[in-house]
Amino acid sequence: EALRRNVVPVVGGDLPVPDYHVSQGGFVADGALDRILDASVELGVQHFVVPATEPGEIRRRAEQLRARVPTPALFMPGIGALGGTIETAFAAAAGCSRYAIVGRAISGAPDPGEAARRLAGAALDVASSG
Repeated sequence: EALRRNVVPVVGGDLPVPDYHVSQGGFVADGALDRILDASVELGVQHFVVPATEPGEIRRRAEQLRARVPTPALFMPGIGALGGTIETAFAAAAGCSRYAIVGRAISGAPDPGEAARRLAGAALDVASSG
């Protein structure tokens, strides 16, 4: 329905925090994100939220999405305070449009403007290197 009305859905189902999955004491089934992404692709979704904290999982999901979606876009939370880096996350998602979701790494920095410039520079460096 959203696509038919020209609304761009962005779909995720995982957060880069401890105790989120059942195996870590949380409530979300392990492997839920893969099932959510599969169902979303079947519905025509092209924009996805994938945690930035596990490069191997980013790479695996990026490869799977590129095989099924013309130009997948990945929005990646977990940059900074949760341990993800733009350099690692963006490199793992090569071939996809990549967006860093950043909060505390900027808002909690002594100089938020400088932190934003540094993070933007990192994103541009990775993007220009391929």
